[in-house]
Amino acid sequence: MGNKELEESQRQDDDFEIEVIDLDALAEELEPAPESPRGRYGRNNTDETIVPAPVRVSLRSKLTRRQRIVQIAASAAVIIVALVLILNSIVPVRSLLHLVAGPTPGPTPTPAPNIDHFYLDASPPWGNLTLDGNPLTFSTIAPIQLARGRHQFVWQASPFHPIRCTLSVPLAATDTCTHITIATQVNGSASTAQEVTFYDTLNMLSGTQQAALIQAAQTALDAVQSTTTVQPGEQFVHFVGNQTTDIATQPLHATLHFSLSVGNTKLENAICASHYSSECDTLYRFQSQNVTQNCAWFCTDPDSYTNLTVPNYWQAIVIAHEYWDFTTLDGHTIATNQPDTTHDLNNSAHLLFLNILWDGKHWQATFDALQASGYNTLGCLAANNELNQMPPPVGLNGFGFSANPATVPADGCLEVVQSTAANPSSSVPVSPPQALCLYRFGLMLAANALAHHYWPSIPLANPYEQSLAKHLTAPAPL
Repeated sequence: MGNKELEESQRQDDDFEIEVIDLDALAEELEPAPESPRGRYGRNNTDETIVPAPVRVSLRSKLTRRQRIVQIAASAAVIIVALVLILNSIVPVRSLLHLVAGPTPGPTPTPAPNIDHFYLDASPPWGNLTLDGNPLTFSTIAPIQLARGRHQFVWQASPFHPIRCTLSVPLAATDTCTHITIATQVNGSASTAQEVTFYDTLNMLSGTQQAALIQAAQTALDAVQSTTTVQPGEQFVHFVGNQTTDIATQPLHATLHFSLSVGNTKLENAICASHYSSECDTLYRFQSQNVTQNCAWFCTDPDSYTNLTVPNYWQAIVIAHEYWDFTTLDGHTIATNQPDTTHDLNNSAHLLFLNILWDGKHWQATFDALQASGYNTLGCLAANNELNQMPPPVGLNGFGFSANPATVPADGCLEVVQSTAANPSSSVPVSPPQALCLYRFGLMLAANALAHHYWPSIPLANPYEQSLAKHLTAPAPL
């Protein structure tokens, strides 16, 4: 704006005038008269309203032109300072300067600790891993460090199809490698890192190799079947129409065996949803860590690569059903493929461990007896699940139990149940009484009076079955 335009604007401002009216006087003059018969809003023609005359006040400035310029400049400076203070309380001054002058180029941010460190786990252990086309030797207990950028991994374990995936530093949404967050230590302090997993499964094989591996796995399960004798008077599972149990009238052979389940993706989750068993611990660990595995197609025990006592074995987890066959001593069939429970028949299955090896031409598989020890002993798998399926014990708020397997899995398992509630009336620790539940031939039996009191709905053990229970409670000879 030129000087002439500025002077014209100021001249117009100086010519402004206002009128000042005494509002109190105006209010008194306009105070309404009492209502007339013509109504509240009527008006007498004789009424007069006297409005006080306004007082005119000029706004013409008494300042010189120079003083007015100085005044305008000072006002502008105050406004600018106020704006800076307000913005600084919201956005740092440096950011404000960036808004005005644009961002200042800076160094590339340094990755956070462990963002470029990765643990690796792969199975089966006879495979080979490459990183960006170069062979990579790794250990599951020591991380590798990757440069910033995008990397490609290829895991190849013949005869499985290769696993190809990408991984970025820092991690990107487009990465295709499976990885989980694990706890670790950095300079003695708790931290986290990523573990990248390369796990082959049954459905990564050709159809021919799938069939060959399934046959090898079933052969391994057939090798752990066991047989014992059902004595006359003993009860056993026998589904015929609406009948679920039977009582032996003569000695019978009872064979416990396992049948591999493949491809039933719904069964895996059902096992752990309906059963209270430590055999699900590994599966829960998969789910909590978001590792995509489905044991319906064989899955891998995490970090088993460095725990194997026999090198090059794939420690796989499979799903198998447990069945009973009953025949007379001369071979006459009484019943075959009877379930190991009378309860949840659709979900009656277990997670079992196999050691699998590929020799370049053929598959070999053996049952992992070390993983099937203690609580997960073959003879107690169904017993643990059966105990969980029973109704809550009468008069018992909390309880714990221990599983005592027979030497031969087909001979059954004894569940010893004890109250976990404290006894406030006793100052001396007293061992709570034990309820004895005997699992045998697909049934859970009350083997003493306390077990029958807790679970009056389950069958009572006969004298011979009670003697077996007492035998299983006795400590093993040294």
